[in-house]
Amino acid sequence: MLILDNVEVWDGETREPVFENLSFKLGRRRALVFSEDERLTAAFLRLVIGHRPAGGSVVLDGRPSWPIGQSGIVRGLVTGREFIRFLASIYNLDSSACLADAERWFSADLLATTTNLWSSKERARLERLCVLWPDFDVYLTYGAGGTGDPVFDQEWTERFDARLQGRGMIAIAPPFEPWANWCDIVVLLRSDEVVCYETVADALTAATAVETGDLLDRAPSRREEQAEDDILL
Repeated sequence: MLILDNVEVWDGETREPVFENLSFKLGRRRALVFSEDERLTAAFLRLVIGHRPAGGSVVLDGRPSWPIGQSGIVRGLVTGREFIRFLASIYNLDSSACLADAERWFSADLLATTTNLWSSKERARLERLCVLWPDFDVYLTYGAGGTGDPVFDQEWTERFDARLQGRGMIAIAPPFEPWANWCDIVVLLRSDEVVCYETVADALTAATAVETGDLLDRAPSRREEQAEDDILL
């Protein structure tokens, strides 16, 4: 469960408010979060991963993953093997099993190379693979929906689907795909309120309206108004 209570966040450069007295409670369902303003989704992610707001409070039950899609976690002057061993030590994993899994997708030479010399697609694959190993309570996503390797992406999707069973998810869009496949409630984020969509299909239709600027002028539907069990304004 995620609870935001009277949260205030300010833009560090413009000193303008990003969130003003934003409050809502997200239940145990898997949520896709999007906004017409990228500042809001970026600020929301920072709150979820532990940044303190200027005012109010944020509570997230359980241990969240790092934001899937952010391959920047794979960087620095360490080899692929060293990175995997380091990750295993943090999450108390079997490093041998993790390395064996990685060797299915990466050559021995590449794993012996410092990750700053890897291509962006290679780093993306390693980041995606690594998130399958620890036992997270809530999975976060923020960024690209795939790695560009269809064989890897297909297997990863199947394994992630199994890993996600019984766990929470907060996916920040865009992109909507493939994350929408796992979410059953969708939140339109504004600076001082949220609008909830009961189905992903409704939200995907609304996302097209966001691009044309029509969504903000549309009154919430009855279905949106009835979603208070999961989003409390």
